[in-house]
Amino acid sequence: MEDILQWLDSSSPLEHGSTAAEAWSLLRRAWQGRANGNEALAAGCPEEAHAAYSTAVAAAERAVRFMHIDGLEDEDSFESERFRQASGTVLGALQRNLSLVCERDLGDMPAALHHAEAALAAEPASSAKSLFRRAKACLGLGRQAEAAEDLRRALTLAPGCKELQALLQSCEEQAVSKCNEASADRSGE
Repeated sequence: MEDILQWLDSSSPLEHGSTAAEAWSLLRRAWQGRANGNEALAAGCPEEAHAAYSTAVAAAERAVRFMHIDGLEDEDSFESERFRQASGTVLGALQRNLSLVCERDLGDMPAALHHAEAALAAEPASSAKSLFRRAKACLGLGRQAEAAEDLRRALTLAPGCKELQALLQSCEEQAVSKCNEASADRSGE
């Protein structure tokens, strides 16, 4: 996968003329759109970052459709698998970044949740970051139990991550506090 990411970052010439070549070209543009979004985010422009990531997602999704049109999965299973992995990596990263922008910068928790779930669907094998993004969105929506479940799952994938551990502890403390408040309300205190 490292070689594919290096290729996506490079300016190596592309083969032209086939639908599959166009798909790879679109995937490279999507990856470059991720870099543009990252630059906008670093410059303090979350709306611009959101637009760049969204445009890049559209390019990556179009690339996936092109590969299906070309029938690559039937013709070349090795190349098809490489493309599937690369497109999953690109879409996963883009959707996580959109989730981050929606949750942290735009305060749009339903959209943050949607993008985190799309990241999980695109890249289920490397899902600790996506589970973290979904947990953050769930917390923003007041869904502590779901957030805690995602954080526990993420910790099985990244057991030494201090950020995950701290967020899980905070989430569990909030759940206990809510439970205590509900209990006090029922007992008339």
